Amino acid sequence: MKNVSAFDAKVRYLFGSLFLGLAAVLFFFELPFVVGSVITGAALIGTARMRFCGLYKLIGYNSCPLEES
Repeated sequence: MKNVSAFDAKVRYLFGSLFLGLAAVLFFFELPFVVGSVITGAALIGTARMRFCGLYKLIGYNSCPLEES
């Protein structure tokens, strides 16, 4: 069951891409920040791709309109 709207997914793709880009820029400088950026970016892109967010499920939030879910 989807709980991430199309707009929410686009925002997640955008920020996920930004975090992965940040990881690429910081690759030679700060390894802990690179790992954190990769994990965060991958999680955002993964939840956008699946259109499901476990945290939303946990707190009972759904950003999908009724006809979209």
